Amino acid sequence: MSTYRFSPQAFDPLNLPDFWDDFIEQNDIDEFSKALCAPESVPFVSLNDWKPIHQRVRRRRSSSRKNKRKVVRRTRDETREGFVYTLFKWPLLLVVLGWIVSLGVFYWITRFYVWVYERFITWRGRRQDLRTNIRSRTKYEDWKGAAQELDRHLGNEKWKGIDDYAYYDSVMILRAKEELEIQRTTALLQQHGDPEVLTEATQKLKALVETCVKYNYAGTENPRVYSETYYGTKTLVQDFVDELYASIDHLLQDSSLNEADKYSLCTHLSTNFGRTALCLSGGASFAYYHFGVAKALLDATLLPSVITGTSGGALVAALLATRTDEELRLLLVPALSHRIKANSLRRATLISQCFIRSAVLASAAVPGILNPIPMMMKKPDGTIGPYSFGHKWKDGSLRTDIPLKALNLHFGVTFPIVSQVNPHINAFFYASKGTVGRPVTHRKGRGWRGGYLGSALETYLKLELQKFLKILRHLELLPRPLGQDWSSVWLQQFSGTITIWPKSHPSDFWYILSDPDSSRLARMIRAGEQSTWPKILFIENRMKIERLISKGLSNTSKGRHDNTDLSTPRQQRTSSNESAFRHSIETSDTLGGLTQTRDRRSSTFEEIKRQSGIFFDDLVEGEEDTGESEIEEAFVEDGENGPKNDSDGI
Repeated sequence: MSTYRFSPQAFDPLNLPDFWDDFIEQNDIDEFSKALCAPESVPFVSLNDWKPIHQRVRRRRSSSRKNKRKVVRRTRDETREGFVYTLFKWPLLLVVLGWIVSLGVFYWITRFYVWVYERFITWRGRRQDLRTNIRSRTKYEDWKGAAQELDRHLGNEKWKGIDDYAYYDSVMILRAKEELEIQRTTALLQQHGDPEVLTEATQKLKALVETCVKYNYAGTENPRVYSETYYGTKTLVQDFVDELYASIDHLLQDSSLNEADKYSLCTHLSTNFGRTALCLSGGASFAYYHFGVAKALLDATLLPSVITGTSGGALVAALLATRTDEELRLLLVPALSHRIKANSLRRATLISQCFIRSAVLASAAVPGILNPIPMMMKKPDGTIGPYSFGHKWKDGSLRTDIPLKALNLHFGVTFPIVSQVNPHINAFFYASKGTVGRPVTHRKGRGWRGGYLGSALETYLKLELQKFLKILRHLELLPRPLGQDWSSVWLQQFSGTITIWPKSHPSDFWYILSDPDSSRLARMIRAGEQSTWPKILFIENRMKIERLISKGLSNTSKGRHDNTDLSTPRQQRTSSNESAFRHSIETSDTLGGLTQTRDRRSSTFEEIKRQSGIFFDDLVEGEEDTGESEIEEAFVEDGENGPKNDSDGI
């Protein structure tokens, strides 16, 4: 048995916490069985969004069909009518499917050409030796050293020292960094006089921080800035992030600002900056790669507080959400294969009165494998009962594998970290210009992966596949096996600001519906870790600012009660924006790059408009997507919503 350099203790299930505990009571199972067998509630007018209750009842033609399964067909409202539609539906379906198959064959021929190109042209000699060295590392610090060695060999260290780069505003960042450093140093010196007096330098520093702390400020969180090296980014970007962190920390420690002012500042910064979330995709047993992703983030103390999972990812998300960091360090080992099972979750934790384990089962109810099931909740009297009137739920990945809209709406998430393991999506991952921590090495980073011809063919064929899949959806040509619209399995967004693609193994397809043994789980955890390490620095730069703001909110929460301003939130934001605008004008002589600063209200509206890209699939023509994903999405959601009774994750 291969250990993948895990210690022998990591394979001993007795070292797992709660190994002998069973959190499931028989009463819970009995109540779940009742809810599962109960008929749909009478008050509803439909079984689901596309199946009304009062359907026409047809007489069975023969008794031999009594045991046959009922086929769910399109309802009258869902299907267009017309003689031409009926006549041409099936011929058009065959033609479109023929094109898709042909394009798929050509696509894989192109990918094979790229593999040959990289194997015999790109990766050879000393470069290949250093690449092998990176892939053999089993600890992050060792991987970091190997990545820096490869960067030095490829000349990427020189790129870090050059400020100019097309994907961020280097002039703005340079002058903002210098002004932050000047005002912070001045504020420190002025504090020696009377630490209780609010100095002019502190006011200017506060205004500058409010201006600079926002998602992707001047392109500093553009994934392209982290995609030209194996480790690191522009020296200017790193210095700016460090200086911004020091400036926020100084304001939180500044005794001239009272608790109410600090709380108001942190609230404003938190709203503008947003939050980070870890999103775990579905993928059946491929979801066990998420354990390695979570372990890498946990070891680096970068595991976000917002975690969502869909289908198989819901199982992993539930485990992460119901354990402390100390427990997770003991759990995320190969021995976990003896404890965790795809059909059970032991700790029955509640969230919004709903049991997480029932939500996990609902999110993993794949049509054709598991029937839709009800979620369970704890009633006010302490008894267990069905959630949402016993409504039944099914796999959310069929419609929304990564619930970005819900995360932004309910948790203010603007920085999603997606661990994507869906096999039908992983196969189409191709970063023609490189991705975070995985630059294109051809022509010293200025070339295309597989050469321009390979990248051009790959992009063209993938877009053509996407086009014909959309034709199937919009012309209602695709049949509905098991009563499910399967078009969203391809036509939705599967990526985030950072997308982690663990490298799978061909044998995973054979065990796609099986729980792994210790050896296979060890390989999956190690693969998940190695795919996450190139993203660690990017995530670290983001989360250290976010956590500092969160810490400030926690430490100054009592300042919320000291604020006697009874104005409306809109008036408070307007007043704060006008104050920040005045301070920005006062510093414009020193901060030359910020002389074009406009009213903060205007910039806020622009920020809201930019963030609204999460709610819509297509950008306004001529508008730049400053929050773009780090990779070219294999298939993009086209804006149509599927059935509403899917479980989008937990």
